[in-house]
Amino acid sequence: VGIANLRVRTLDIERLGAEMRDRVARAPKLFARAAVIVDFGALPATPDVATARALLDALRAAGTIPVALAYGSSDNERLAIAL
Repeated sequence: VGIANLRVRTLDIERLGAEMRDRVARAPKLFARAAVIVDFGALPATPDVATARALLDALRAAGTIPVALAYGSSDNERLAIAL
C-alpha cells in the first residue's frame, strides 16, 4: 500500500475532514489507517501551527494517520518541526 498525498488547496478544516471521512467510509480497505502526507504547497501561505494541527486532528478523526508534511519552503520546514 502506498502513502496517500493530500494536496490542500483550501484550509476549510471541516470540509477536508468530512471529505476524508467520506473516503474512508467508501473505501475502508484503502483509506482506513492509511498513512497520509499533507501538502500545503498549493496554498498562498503556509498555515500557522494551530491551523495545521487542527487539520491533522481532523484527518486522524476521519481514520487516517498523517505522517509527514510534503517538502516545501523554509516556512513549511519550521511548521513540520513545530508539529
